[in-house]
Amino acid sequence: MLSLRADYAKKQSCNYSVFVSFPYNAFYIQLIKTLPDRTWIPESKEWEVGQNSYQQLMNLIESHNLSYIVYLNIFHNLNLLWAEARLN
Repeated sequence: MLSLRADYAKKQSCNYSVFVSFPYNAFYIQLIKTLPDRTWIPESKEWEVGQNSYQQLMNLIESHNLSYIVYLNIFHNLNLLWAEARLN
């Protein structure tokens, strides 16, 4: 299962990112590496996916019918921001 949490970007050059973590799974890693705006953060053992790749991440998750859990710190607000950014 994938764990998703939204937060301020750490290594991506954007305002917000989704941080993805999961127990080691070569298939998941292969999928994440197809995203253009992603960075491995070894200290926290998670992938940072920039807001520009958010929709692609969700499309991958849905198209492969992957299970995930969302941690709702600022995720709802980020969805609104990203939707607004896509309209511009």
